[in-house]
Amino acid sequence: YTTAISTPSAILDALQEPPVETHLLQNTLWPEINKLYGHGFELQSVTTSPSGKYIASCSRATKAEHAVIRIWNAMSWKQVAELKGHTLTVTRLRFSPDEKVLVSVGRDRGWWCWDVQDEFKVVKCCEKAHSRIVWDVSITHDSRFFATGSRDKSIKVWVVEGESIQPICVNKFEDSVTTLDFAPRFINAD
Repeated sequence: YTTAISTPSAILDALQEPPVETHLLQNTLWPEINKLYGHGFELQSVTTSPSGKYIASCSRATKAEHAVIRIWNAMSWKQVAELKGHTLTVTRLRFSPDEKVLVSVGRDRGWWCWDVQDEFKVVKCCEKAHSRIVWDVSITHDSRFFATGSRDKSIKVWVVEGESIQPICVNKFEDSVTTLDFAPRFINAD
């Protein structure tokens, strides 16, 4: 490529072979604007609330004292809550679309549901929701249901009715369920 190329996309378009790490580092990474401090180990999951008001983060953990979820105010970058409950690594965090709850799942095989509107107090937890690590959680567009996917080769769907959360179905698969997601809106079958 030539030295006259000035935009990152033009540089990558001009390459005749896959880019080397130097090209990727110089041309594709976003500049850092802030950092979240407080976790003792590398981050495992980070998510933002639908309104953008909160950031939730968690790191790898082999003990309960490190398996905390930190909640940050996205405007001030200040920590506003520290959620304790999980005993091992929290693998995934999800805010509900109506921003009423945060659901977390983890290596400890369980899920925790936190009340966003009441200072992130625990609404309910299921400490042994699956027989193996829970990799992912997804919440429906109307915030009425959530699903958990696990290494135990199952997806469990849970119904949320006030403070009551009950499993309504279990789907078994041939392999571990490592990721799952609901559609962002209801899709009519007609």
